[in-house]
Amino acid sequence: MRRLVVYTTLATSSFYVGSAFVSYHNPDYRTFFRENVPLGPAVLEYGEEHDWDTLTARDVIAYTTDSAITAYNFARK
Repeated sequence: MRRLVVYTTLATSSFYVGSAFVSYHNPDYRTFFRENVPLGPAVLEYGEEHDWDTLTARDVIAYTTDSAITAYNFARK
């Protein structure tokens, strides 16, 4: 049961963050995401407030790597 919750949470988070990132570079997808995905407008608004719209793929990879290392070190302690 724990794995199911963890994997579902990770997949959902990845979808929302990834979709927001893609929508900043693709106006058609942005419209679709805003109008058809639950919480889509809130995610886009949050991303704009936190400058996700100016991130590059390299920035996302670097932040993801740093976050994974931090989480691993925290869990190890």
